[in-house]
Amino acid sequence: MSNIPILQKKKQLARKKSNRGDPRSTAVIAHAAVRAKRPLWSLIAQQTAQTVLGDGRYIETRRVPVFPALANRSEHSQASCVSSTKTWHIVHDISTQVRSSVLDTTFYPSTAVISPLTPSAPSSTIIEFSKHSIPAVVRRLFHTDPAVRQDSPSPTASNIGVLSCAAGFRPGGGVLKGSSTPDATLSRNTSLLASLASPASKTFFAAAKLEGKQHPGALPLPSLPIPPPLLYSPGVVGFRRADDDRFDVYDKNFDAERDAIPADPMTRELESPPAVEPQSQRAMGEYVAPYYMNVVSAASVSQEVIRSLRDDASSLAARGILKLRISRALRVLAARGNRTLVLGAFGVDEGVPVDLLAQKVVFAIPPKHLAPFQKGFEMRKYEDELVSALME
Repeated sequence: MSNIPILQKKKQLARKKSNRGDPRSTAVIAHAAVRAKRPLWSLIAQQTAQTVLGDGRYIETRRVPVFPALANRSEHSQASCVSSTKTWHIVHDISTQVRSSVLDTTFYPSTAVISPLTPSAPSSTIIEFSKHSIPAVVRRLFHTDPAVRQDSPSPTASNIGVLSCAAGFRPGGGVLKGSSTPDATLSRNTSLLASLASPASKTFFAAAKLEGKQHPGALPLPSLPIPPPLLYSPGVVGFRRADDDRFDVYDKNFDAERDAIPADPMTRELESPPAVEPQSQRAMGEYVAPYYMNVVSAASVSQEVIRSLRDDASSLAARGILKLRISRALRVLAARGNRTLVLGAFGVDEGVPVDLLAQKVVFAIPPKHLAPFQKGFEMRKYEDELVSALME
């Protein structure tokens, strides 16, 4: 009788292991986890909209390491000298930057002529792949890579260019309803929503919808791909920590007495995060110090187009349309002075196979798409090098 509980535990463990290996079970669990987060993402997005469309003020909670005054740093590491942390509340006002971003938002119609790209030397370009979201990658680069701000002494200047997929021709891709698409994640954590509410943005989405009606992409595809309309949003402010962002910033120039107010029982409610992840109990949507980027929005090829592809000629036509959209967006980013690019899996959420995309610099790809994307990228790169070698 004493062995029955042990046998039951073994069966439970075996059942759990079996479920882990079942793709259907894993997909169901992942879908349930996303569904549980949607109300929280919606809440955070609504708060973001209120901030960027309102007075532009928010309060960051920063925990600063406190070092003993007599610590001998030559004999001990910095980590060993930390005795405690002190919490401060920093009031940020990004209203001026948000207004500037909205006013400078630019619509590029299909007829706009954009300068061609000037290729860099192969050895001068660094290519990285990351499983983290675009806001997480941009925030790390902005605070750690001096090259992204070397062209200007302004603290808000950034030459980080981001390509955002305007999914479904909706500003933010359903972000206010708790969507988790890459463009919704970007809008939820930054001031992009303000730019997407600008007059230029309304013209962009109207043109994108019109283009979709005139060239829906149903077979047969147009023999001459139409240049897509684009929207360029400069100086977009990131001010939230994305769910997958574990990067911490320690500002050596931070002057607590001048720039912050000390935490006390009266300000304790400011330390509560906007939301808490149900399973891990991690904070969601935390306010952080501002980080900056420039965003170009473009509509991808729709899912209906991809599903309608039934022969090689159509697949090649779709590839041409997608490459035209991406290259045109990259030309805008280059023309506006962006030297560090953060590119997501453009069109993945619209049904575009990830191996169609083969572009440059830092690719912020969702974990489930990272391996096939990287494999497809390397294969396309090899094919291009082989063709070039044969033509010499």
